[in-house]
Amino acid sequence: MPDTAVTPHVFLDTEVFDAHQLDFDSPNIRRVAARAVEGRVHILLPSVTEREIRAHQVEKASEAFKEIKKLRRSSRTVRKALAGPVLDGLNAVTEETILATLRGEFDAFIAETRAESVRVDGVSPEAVFAKYFAGTAPFGGGKKKHEFPDAFTCGSLEAWSAAHNNEKIYVVSKDGDWKRVCTGHAVFIQVDTIEELLELYANAALVEAIRAGLEERREELQQLIEQQAEDFDYYPGDQLVDGEIDAVEQVEVDIQEFHIVEAADGKASVSVYCELKVTVAVVADDANSGIYDHEDKTMHYVYRASGTVSRELELTVEVEITYEQEHPENITIDQVKIEDRSFDLGVEETELERDYDGDEWEEYDPPEGSRHHTMSRRRKSPNRMMSHHLKRSLTRNTNLLKNQSQRSRREWSATCDGSASSGGGHILMLWTKKSLRKRFPPPAYVPSQDAPADVSDAGSRKCAPCRGGAPPRRRRN
Repeated sequence: MPDTAVTPHVFLDTEVFDAHQLDFDSPNIRRVAARAVEGRVHILLPSVTEREIRAHQVEKASEAFKEIKKLRRSSRTVRKALAGPVLDGLNAVTEETILATLRGEFDAFIAETRAESVRVDGVSPEAVFAKYFAGTAPFGGGKKKHEFPDAFTCGSLEAWSAAHNNEKIYVVSKDGDWKRVCTGHAVFIQVDTIEELLELYANAALVEAIRAGLEERREELQQLIEQQAEDFDYYPGDQLVDGEIDAVEQVEVDIQEFHIVEAADGKASVSVYCELKVTVAVVADDANSGIYDHEDKTMHYVYRASGTVSRELELTVEVEITYEQEHPENITIDQVKIEDRSFDLGVEETELERDYDGDEWEEYDPPEGSRHHTMSRRRKSPNRMMSHHLKRSLTRNTNLLKNQSQRSRREWSATCDGSASSGGGHILMLWTKKSLRKRFPPPAYVPSQDAPADVSDAGSRKCAPCRGGAPPRRRRN
């Protein structure tokens, strides 16, 4: 049985190449090129679309070179870990060489497929502006100026079709404006993806039989994809301070549709569209607890933040199968290949909550005579000392806060000595500036259960308020 394609003429929107990350060696782009070499597909390339693709290549080259420069600035340990040829190659790369490589691949694709250039010379500006003022597709509400390239591209394709006996054209694009243009159009036939297009040029009977076999093996295929998805590289993004994925807690895959892009001689290639739902545990420094150290020229963070984040991602999977030629519905899954295995989850600070070094805190009512400790809190595990990181930050920030303006400084101190061996006692604290006290409620330590209960014990070295005396005076400058 022949394929179901109604025309060989195909227009690939810029969005299609962007979806494949401008990689002209992508498997399905290579399959389109193969159909063009066979003469079954005739690619139309409007001059506007060609310029858009080349402009996007410039942006892609710039982004890639920025990533390479980050590697060049890596620490000495990272640079040592890179093999000599790899490091030499990174140092030799420039933005111009990256762009030249991308443009070379595009030029090779045009030459191999014998894509026909469609110019906009014959498009009437009057007709385009008539659509603009009438709000006719591709024009609509919003940023209309960005729709002018599509309008001229549409006009050039319509002019080409009129010059070739109104030949129909497949328009491959998910763009909403193009979908509106193609709705009810006499010439344009809209197709969402390259995979859907390739399926039109495959044997229709084989496609239906293999699809039936895949439906029977859906659960098996889903499990195979989930196994690989658990090993993907998930990143929290650049919005967190020292953020990282602590654990992948749950992975769920929902298969949306199959596209049999190639089938012959008992072997078939299938593109599977999936929705991937992943739940991860994320940890990072609490950006709101940072204080700059002018001595070390670094930012120190008192607290860490953590949380559980879920995301729904789109995933395309390439599946290689074998089928019985007499009964093609009987299939065997040979291989599951996933090209894109890294995902930026874009986690924001608001999705995480501050944690206090892994310990729980409870409100504490200080003993009578220590009213200046009304903001104090007690740990449920009183014998555990404050974390080294927190103590060091508080001690170091004492010197930093002294550099504040004399007028805005509000100092008070509570100095108490306790038994370090018993894990209790007070810690010297200097809390300066009302705004900082609001940001970091002072987690002051109080005597442990092993310490003397009588706070007025004359033999113990405690501050005046703890001995029942007057609170410390504020120093006036």
